[in-house]
Amino acid sequence: MILHRFCSQAEYDKYMAGETLVNYKDHGAYRGYAASSAVGFCFFVESPEKRKHQLSGIVDFDVCLTVEVDPSKVNLCHGRYTLRINGRYVGAENVMEYCTTTYNNREFKLIKADKSFNGYAPNGSLFRQIFPNLFL
Repeated sequence: MILHRFCSQAEYDKYMAGETLVNYKDHGAYRGYAASSAVGFCFFVESPEKRKHQLSGIVDFDVCLTVEVDPSKVNLCHGRYTLRINGRYVGAENVMEYCTTTYNNREFKLIKADKSFNGYAPNGSLFRQIFPNLFL
């Protein structure tokens, strides 16, 4: 299975160093289970070009990982994101995603690390620093 993930440079460096990254955050506990059923790291199947619009302000765009992983290593989940038609915001939509609480470069084999999205939008980590009460 081929999946994509936007991540920070720090996360990418740990991944490339062979570390197993761990994240047990229950996104539904913070955003409501109607908004997200994901636990841990989120990956997506759509093109990064399409998903960047929905993920701006939420994720870090330093690196876009494209990985190959055995489907048994991820869980199907959903997230609610903005819906845009012809560049205009028209509401929200639920999008199927995949999540995992741990990942590393042995089980999630790197296909591509794309840094062309860096600078597309302010990183989500910056927003969380500036507005900590908005991003619990």
